[in-house]
Amino acid sequence: MKKYLVSKENRVPVLLAIGLLILMFWLYGELGRFRREAISAATNAEACKIFSQKIIELKKKPELISGKMSSTAQIAQSVESAMQEAGITSDKLVRIEPRTAKRIEKTPFLEQQSHLELREVTMEQLIRFLHLLETKSRLEATDLRVHAPHSGVRDSGPEIWNAELVLTNTIYLP
Repeated sequence: MKKYLVSKENRVPVLLAIGLLILMFWLYGELGRFRREAISAATNAEACKIFSQKIIELKKKPELISGKMSSTAQIAQSVESAMQEAGITSDKLVRIEPRTAKRIEKTPFLEQQSHLELREVTMEQLIRFLHLLETKSRLEATDLRVHAPHSGVRDSGPEIWNAELVLTNTIYLP
């Protein structure tokens, strides 16, 4: 058999068979590499699809920062609307004092604060009120003080509280 492989007549077909065998192994390796790259590309395409869906969802969400100043009337309207939805009657509102907007250090952002005072509200009403203000009007409670009213002790019904708070509207103004 050894003579058969090394004879001059069979040298070309044997070398050709060896070359084809090497080519086959190389092509098999390349096929594996291309397969891994295709799997990686499919994974990346799926990740891009998920990211694009998240971008679309985030674009639909309300902005967290207002692009404009709120006038006293707009703030009062937002507060009254949230009070109504939270079940707080207008006689519970003692005062609303909007302040002038101040720049936040050396940033393009301004903070516009409003001081607000409510009397004799339940904790549930207060929490609902604050949630509505933040989600619908972008007014965030940055300071909140709650204390029991000075009036007599109530035996029945929910506990009532007096609340003093600072609502802040963050404005982007470069």
